[in-house]
Amino acid sequence: MMTFAAAGPLTTRCDGLSGCDHCVAPCTRCVFSWPVPTISTRLSLFTLPQVYGEDVAILAGDALLTYSFEHIARDTKGADAGAVLRVIMELGRAVGAQGLTAGQVVDIKSEDQVVGLQTLEYIHHHKTAALLEASVVCGAILGGADDATVEKLRKYALNIGLAFQVVDDILDVTATTEQLGKTAAKDLAVNKTTYPKLLGIEESRKVADNLIAEAVAQLDGFPAERAAPLIALAKFIGYRQN
Repeated sequence: MMTFAAAGPLTTRCDGLSGCDHCVAPCTRCVFSWPVPTISTRLSLFTLPQVYGEDVAILAGDALLTYSFEHIARDTKGADAGAVLRVIMELGRAVGAQGLTAGQVVDIKSEDQVVGLQTLEYIHHHKTAALLEASVVCGAILGGADDATVEKLRKYALNIGLAFQVVDDILDVTATTEQLGKTAAKDLAVNKTTYPKLLGIEESRKVADNLIAEAVAQLDGFPAERAAPLIALAKFIGYRQN
């Protein structure tokens, strides 16, 4: 959805990216990132590691991730080859050592430790925010945006990506398992550092609000019809209830 919204009127060029959500997201979240009890509660299903073991689950993640690049290269139609190459580079950076992998490593190494706000922001900038950044920037590139517009949309995506995680941390301590569709208070149970733990709920809410405002500000000067879906997505992320 983010990719198509950022592409504007040239959304047909993003068909090759549409399937990547189904490759990258299951790989990075279901196979690698989410603890097994959380997924079981969220989906009311057994997880891949539970059924096939961690070894096969990791290999399945490898396959899904690499397939996403094949899918982009093969199925992105009507776009300049240079633009497709840029998209592949953006996605590779988002999930690699400069993005998701780096954030995941720091996240793992921070377990059962007290970390500061700078480290917490690093983790979430390189995990959730990096994936949203790739979604938005790739759509903008395939939509024919100039470099200045791509960078504005990059800042937009990084802000809403971080806001998503701040809101997630708030909901973890304010909502019930039934409301969330996943285990509530799981961060507290494992003594994980979160925004509410460092800043309190009220200040965390202010941080999320400011991030959404900064994201929307990046869209100043965009045609109203192009900015509208991006603004709606930002507000949905900032004020969601589950």
